[in-house]
Amino acid sequence: MDIETEPTWIAEIGNLHRHGFNSLVAIVDIILLAYPVKIMHFVYTCAYGWCYAIVIFIYWVQDPKKNIVYKQIDYGKPVQIMVIFTMLTLLTLAMQTFHFFAYQLKFNF
Repeated sequence: MDIETEPTWIAEIGNLHRHGFNSLVAIVDIILLAYPVKIMHFVYTCAYGWCYAIVIFIYWVQDPKKNIVYKQIDYGKPVQIMVIFTMLTLLTLAMQTFHFFAYQLKFNF
């Protein structure tokens, strides 16, 4: 039985731990710590994401039929790839803006 694909309670606990606990720790981190947050900090996250995309592309080029990291990312469709990566970049900007305003809200109370 593959725990990752079987809809069992063990898989749900793993899924909750993988996504929910990470989000909870991030929110507590934003609330408790006072490190400065600026909107332009999203540049570093985007740079990391684009470097990761380049690595995935280099891996895919070696064997396009076998070396597929994510099913949604098909480098054979360059327009779709650019739309996905542009949307992820905009999502990163939106999340950084939310993080910035959460940081600012902390100082107003």
